[in-house]
Amino acid sequence: EVMTVIDSMFVAIKLDAESSRRITFNGTEITEADFAKAAGASGYPTTLFLDHKARPITSFPGYVSAERFRAILGYVGEDHYTTISFENYLQRTGGMSE
Repeated sequence: EVMTVIDSMFVAIKLDAESSRRITFNGTEITEADFAKAAGASGYPTTLFLDHKARPITSFPGYVSAERFRAILGYVGEDHYTTISFENYLQRTGGMSE
């Protein structure tokens, strides 16, 4: 179910935050490690969400259960992050709060 939502609403990209492999982001060449650092990844895994202009929306560090991740995907993918906090979204939808 989570993969179905990801495939329908997002472009998923996996990076090795300790890699020196070079990528191009917004026209700039950078290592995967430097990208992770610039994005504020402080632990692994970290899930980072960017908008359609590659601006950061939010990030979630650490392991997240499938149920909670599904709630996160709904919050970000349906643009609720533009109007309410994640905690309020969870209360409204009955999603997992922890």
